[in-house]
Amino acid sequence: MHDNCAYNFALCLPWSGVNQSVDVPTEIVPIVIKTNLVGLAINSNGIIGTVPGTTVFDPSAANSACLAPPNDVPLTLFEESPIFQSASFTFGGTNVGDTQYLDAFQRANFWSFTKGHDYHVKLDPVTITSPVFIDVPDADGLALATTSLGPPSFCAPLGIIDINWFDAYLNIVVIPSLASQGVNAGSLPIFLLANVVMASPVADINTCCILGYHGATGSQTYSPQDFDTTGVFGSTIFDTSIAAHESGRVDG
Repeated sequence: MHDNCAYNFALCLPWSGVNQSVDVPTEIVPIVIKTNLVGLAINSNGIIGTVPGTTVFDPSAANSACLAPPNDVPLTLFEESPIFQSASFTFGGTNVGDTQYLDAFQRANFWSFTKGHDYHVKLDPVTITSPVFIDVPDADGLALATTSLGPPSFCAPLGIIDINWFDAYLNIVVIPSLASQGVNAGSLPIFLLANVVMASPVADINTCCILGYHGATGSQTYSPQDFDTTGVFGSTIFDTSIAAHESGRVDG
């Protein structure tokens, strides 16, 4: 794993050099998940009863069940969000500049040092790789039916995949395959999931849910992140709120 400097570049820059800027090349990697079980109900012990059935979760596809067209493609909304695009930010009545959200937040954290200076840590350039298709084994994934948690129903199925299986698959299969698309130790691949969370084991609701995390394999830092539109986790955990936490921990 990386030290604090790798996870938070702001801790590593001397304040005598606050006019410095750091750009972190970033790849958004759309992860298309196919599960082969459907969770219909949860018993009193939290065990999810399943039946065979395929569900595909694709961040590059329109999701008009949860989002209003034409703004219903998670990948597009993610790329066009203030996580990656500049906007004007004011915290506590203080305008910290026009920049990406995570950079603005960090500038505000260290405002006594950054005010009047051109200090930035940005995700730039941002590219989108080809989608990665993953057919999840039965033991490692399922899709919760929209009625599985009882009334009220939620707008679209929620995928649950085993975090240990998924992380190993990213490390062994996915990350090496992305080298030709620019993913390397000097860049940050963000693995974008759409309405897919993680747990272990997946059929026990008591272990759910992990919506994102940041990790490293060797010198390669990476971060899987769910773009949630189901509303299952409440109004404060929605779309880019997970990215605002996980990407901030990685690029700082």
